[in-house]
Amino acid sequence: VSAISIVSGPPKTVGSDLKSADSVLVLVGPDGAIPGSLYQQWGGGHGGAPAAFDAELGPKLLRRMAKAMEQRRFRAVHDLSEGGLAVAAAEMAFGGGGLGLDLEVPDDAEPMNFLFGEGPHRFLLEMDAGQWETFRSECADENIPAAVIGKTMSHSHLTMRHLGKSLVDAPVTDFKQLWQQTLEAAWPVE
Repeated sequence: VSAISIVSGPPKTVGSDLKSADSVLVLVGPDGAIPGSLYQQWGGGHGGAPAAFDAELGPKLLRRMAKAMEQRRFRAVHDLSEGGLAVAAAEMAFGGGGLGLDLEVPDDAEPMNFLFGEGPHRFLLEMDAGQWETFRSECADENIPAAVIGKTMSHSHLTMRHLGKSLVDAPVTDFKQLWQQTLEAAWPVE
């Protein structure tokens, strides 16, 4: 689903490529789910309930995001669809001109669901650390889930950890090469 709208004044869009090595990475929105995701399809699974659409949270979150974009608070924004957080993080780094990411899966989260779960109303943001506290407070006032889950790095590396254990630790170029392959080459399915 794509959305198109009229925006008054000069364009205030935000790209998805990383911009700076001194940013925080913020996850906005509810938990995702493996059912209905690419991860589930890749693993041969089926069934279960996908992440639910929330008719109250969705519009509220999008209004908060639009207002923050108008105020130029975000350096980069990526939705968490096709592949979830892990794929969005890698794609943000691909265009980041040599920048990388260091992400920490929350202690109480199930790592595969956190990294690959999909669902509506979910975004990964790159923000100046000085903007975070104001945005966090605004989200809290509206009951919009938002949390810092990592930071950008000056070297082109993608790191993801959970409870101190490394889950991903490789150069961004390794992931970009896989991403650029044909679907059949990267994901052989009978």
